Amino acid sequence: MGRPLKVIGALLAVALLTAGALKLVNTEPRNRTEDLASADLGELCAKPGGVSFSDAPPYEGPRPHPIVVVGFNEDPADAGKSWAPAWKPQRAQIQLIGCVAGKSSGNPVLGDSCTFNLPTQREVPIVETTTLVTVYEARTGHQVGQASVPSGSAECPTQLVVGEGSVIEAEPGYEQYAAALRQYVDK
Repeated sequence: MGRPLKVIGALLAVALLTAGALKLVNTEPRNRTEDLASADLGELCAKPGGVSFSDAPPYEGPRPHPIVVVGFNEDPADAGKSWAPAWKPQRAQIQLIGCVAGKSSGNPVLGDSCTFNLPTQREVPIVETTTLVTVYEARTGHQVGQASVPSGSAECPTQLVVGEGSVIEAEPGYEQYAAALRQYVDK
């Protein structure tokens, strides 16, 4: 009697799978642990809550808490500036990972524009932007918070493809990121 029940159970499971009433469950671990020294830190940004770095120091203890911001492209004008150690940490010191999560454009900066000599002279306005950064603890992959980073000043590019409605977006620099994320780094 046991064998016919197993066969009926297997046939029932196949019928339920086919009908979509039963779904197979993925048993792969949801949170994958990576080695901080060699990992792509941007993977945490691509898979929030899905990646952690167990060898990273915990987000606790005395400040500052070293951070790396993935998606922040350092302005060449900032290259010669002296960054605080918490903002340019060695890989083994990283406690926080900031992920640039989006950007919105705002109003034109009053009086700021760039002039381009095309077939005719054209003024292109510079607009303010706000960049949203989500901050995660590297060790656990858990979200710590979010910050809005306002734009800094903008310089006119040497070349620009200009069309109807073209604008130049002012980007935040080191000072703007440091001010907005200080609440996590200096906690």
